[in-house]
Amino acid sequence: MMISRIPYKKTYTSGTIRFIEDDKCIGDAKFIKINADAWNKESILQQVAEGAVNKLWALRHKNLLLSVTSGADELDEEGRKAFKEGIEKMLIGTCMVTGGTNDGVTRLVGDAVRNFNTRAYDGVKCPTIGIVCLDRLRNKDTIKPWELTRGVFGIDSGGELFTLDKSGGR
Repeated sequence: MMISRIPYKKTYTSGTIRFIEDDKCIGDAKFIKINADAWNKESILQQVAEGAVNKLWALRHKNLLLSVTSGADELDEEGRKAFKEGIEKMLIGTCMVTGGTNDGVTRLVGDAVRNFNTRAYDGVKCPTIGIVCLDRLRNKDTIKPWELTRGVFGIDSGGELFTLDKSGGR
């Protein structure tokens, strides 16, 4: 009988990203970094998704999970404004999922969510989950392994990471 040993690797790391602009903190966002080399990816992703739904937010009260992808390059200023206004109208009872970057259509969605959450009635905001590949991270070298264990590290406001942003502020 052959026994294979799978080396242990931590399946994910979580913490808080601190967004810094002009040496001032402009906000924090939760993040989860998933180890893509883990042996059972489906199980890990399921655990992370269930953890986000059950523990981080009361998403069970949301009626719609909305994901917006593609580019905004072909939209003129009037088209961008109409797109943001249309998205804002759909955010009641919605959880938004984006590509986690601060450009293109994702930026338009982020602006719409921020506007909606600023005017949120009864404190009912639209939670936002940004998912981005670590390879797209700007200033990767600012993330040190020993800082990840503390859960908070500095990164500029244009930084991108696999994030779970409860505040909707980004």
